[in-house]
Amino acid sequence: MKNPNKPSVETVLKTIVTLAVVGVAGTLLALQIKISTEKEIKRAFDDIRLTSEITRNLQFHEALEIARRLAPTVIPYPQGEIILRSKDGGVIKLGINRYAVMNKVVEENRILLVWGIIALLVSLELAIILAYMITYPIRRLSWAMEAIAKGDHQIKVPIKGAFVCELENLIRAFNNMAIQLQQWRRLQSQISRMDRLASMGEMVSGVAHEIRNPLAAMRIHLELLMEMRDSLPAEAQENLEFLSGEIDRITDTVERFLLFARPHRGRIENLPIGQVISWATQMIRSLAPSGVIHLETRVQNPDQLVEADPGKLRQVLLNLISNGIDAMPNGGKLVIWTKIEGDRLAIGVDDTGEPIPLDMVDRIFEPFVTTKPNGTGLGLAIVKKLVEEMGGYISLSTGDGVTSFKISLNTAPKGTSSVYEEAH
Repeated sequence: MKNPNKPSVETVLKTIVTLAVVGVAGTLLALQIKISTEKEIKRAFDDIRLTSEITRNLQFHEALEIARRLAPTVIPYPQGEIILRSKDGGVIKLGINRYAVMNKVVEENRILLVWGIIALLVSLELAIILAYMITYPIRRLSWAMEAIAKGDHQIKVPIKGAFVCELENLIRAFNNMAIQLQQWRRLQSQISRMDRLASMGEMVSGVAHEIRNPLAAMRIHLELLMEMRDSLPAEAQENLEFLSGEIDRITDTVERFLLFARPHRGRIENLPIGQVISWATQMIRSLAPSGVIHLETRVQNPDQLVEADPGKLRQVLLNLISNGIDAMPNGGKLVIWTKIEGDRLAIGVDDTGEPIPLDMVDRIFEPFVTTKPNGTGLGLAIVKKLVEEMGGYISLSTGDGVTSFKISLNTAPKGTSSVYEEAH
């Protein structure tokens, strides 16, 4: 925050440069006036000497008139130090008319004074421009620091516009510091998330195991009752079917908890992406209502090999496809696409269903965050975990009525064969 009691750097620079310019211009002008004044005084004495030669042979009144004409910068003065004598013995005391001398100096140096004032104004304007060019990058650094202090770690100060190399080096050092601070904040967030997930995983794993044992006993007793269902009333049979479905749902939830909680290395293989997308297409056709979901695939290179765990990659795609279909109960468009990005392969699943609320976009991959009324909030958390276990990452983007999940995985080195070729 700016301190009103202290001047800014720009004000100090303007003051220093202005004083320097005024001082130099004033000194040069004073020196020129001094030289011109001395020159005029010398000229006045020369005029007096010439007048003295002429008036020596004239009468007093004639000598006085000649003195006034020949020496305009000299006036009769009783205490004058210059004495002229006429032919008839008259004495004329003269003194230098300094007012006339100064007027003559000013008149002779009028053009110089005008150009001096113009040069002074131009110099002041240049001082303002110079101060602005030096201080503007500093002000930008100050604004950027305030933005970082408020939590905006994406800020970057452009190097263009730095007037001197020191300012350019300062801006470059600041940008490097901002990048390192951003990386540190991201690493800190990841460490915090990992700690939170580890603690949550331990708790979830314990709770899931505690639920799993009585749930298994309930399943056994339910199966015994199901064997006797024919002897039960129709209403009891319906209740048993409902109870069986609910136990299956609880079992699925517990399995999701355990899958989220326990680490699983799996196996990384070289998979042709075309076969993976073909499998995903078949899953869409089996899951989506006929004629309601319009499917589109855009595979850049079907033979491109990607390093992934077959089971994990299928589970990830199945979860994203199911979410996309659930988001379009009234129909829509589902697009699966791939794109090679350097040494990585991007796999995308886009849908035109209900968009994810903006306040949930940044938290959608966190555990227990869900947009479904009856969802557990573990589906996308498990997806993120599985993708990271394969050495990849997943991101979400929304806009123009499209929700897009993008998975990025490593491509297999050139010359390697797929797992299917090795099997044959």
